[in-house]
Amino acid sequence: MADQALRVLLVEDNPGDAVLFQEMLAEADPDGFSLRRAETLLEALDQVAEFSFDVIALDLNLPDSHGLETFTAMRSYAPRTPVVLLTGNDDDAMAVAAVEAGAEDYLVKDNLDAERLAQALRYAVVRHHRSGRRDEPPGGDSGGGKLIAVVGSRGGTGSTTVACHLAEAAARLHGERVLLMDLDVEGGNVGFLVQTQGPYGLIDAVENVHRLEETFWRSLVDEREQLDVLPSPALLGRGELPPAGRFRHLVRFAKNRYAWTVADLGRLTRHTAVVMQEADRVLLVTTSDLAAMHSARRLLGAIGELGVPAAAVTIVRNWAGRWREGERIFEDVVKAQVAASLPSAEKELTEACTQGRLARPESEFGKAVSSLAAQLTGLPVPEPAGRKAGWKGWRLFSRQAEVRAGG
Repeated sequence: MADQALRVLLVEDNPGDAVLFQEMLAEADPDGFSLRRAETLLEALDQVAEFSFDVIALDLNLPDSHGLETFTAMRSYAPRTPVVLLTGNDDDAMAVAAVEAGAEDYLVKDNLDAERLAQALRYAVVRHHRSGRRDEPPGGDSGGGKLIAVVGSRGGTGSTTVACHLAEAAARLHGERVLLMDLDVEGGNVGFLVQTQGPYGLIDAVENVHRLEETFWRSLVDEREQLDVLPSPALLGRGELPPAGRFRHLVRFAKNRYAWTVADLGRLTRHTAVVMQEADRVLLVTTSDLAAMHSARRLLGAIGELGVPAAAVTIVRNWAGRWREGERIFEDVVKAQVAASLPSAEKELTEACTQGRLARPESEFGKAVSSLAAQLTGLPVPEPAGRKAGWKGWRLFSRQAEVRAGG
């Protein structure tokens, strides 16, 4: 039956071999296999992002990737899918190394027949299920990192400022490297706020997700003391973006590499939507002016439609005290409870920006974001030096939200 067919992704650049592969499957079982093909590793990753496959048949030597790195990249981005390798006669040692690294099987093309091919693909699926590998996290073998996605209800709410300070605070509090990723390709303001210097950034990473090994990755990010920054180019509507699925691949790579990644999404688009679906926490930054509050209400509905649980969304009210009348009716308009409030600190932030730095941790805004970072990442809220133990500062003031943000 067609609806019971095994879904196979064939990654093969040789047209003759691809035709032969298809003919063999048709000979073995005309209705038993549903086949899609990719000619390059990058094209295969696009297919993996868009479609669900039961098994991948992978040639190790492709136009954009060669040898064991081909399998390593595929397994990083599709850890739940069994892989069967297709090799030449002289690739046995490499194929064995790939099997030892997690491939289910390898087939020598010159020795292949229809029965052997069909059997290998079916057995690979069975072995993969029995081994329990389908329980691996979607981010790869470890996948232990967490992603905080920061999105503004509209322009001018200060979401980029919050994202930059949040990433810096998380790195400082945890004492380990944090990634700050700018996914706002229209604005690209992260690089401006933190004064990045490198020539590369987000689009370079997205277009080369199949090549993100250590040396190449280090050339893309701007390295600080405990913060890596991946800036955005501020395309401002110019140029065509890579497929949305590649942004998902990039985020999964980051979650494998960093304990915490903070992504500034800018506004909700097709590309940032796929990133939001990968987030462990979504920080919706708004203000108390009427337009921003109405936008926040609509955005909450859109976030819910993406499948993000309400408990994973934290509403942050920025520029507290500027619109006091709006604050009084905030929860009536937004139809949700505000979880944290950040002070209006225009003078403080402007001074920091003109000096090419972020607000100092001991400043009012710095202390407020440190408190927020601690809650979101599960650390105790830091008490500022020189204050009484009972000082509450700008802590999260909703007990329910406090529990949610910490969980």
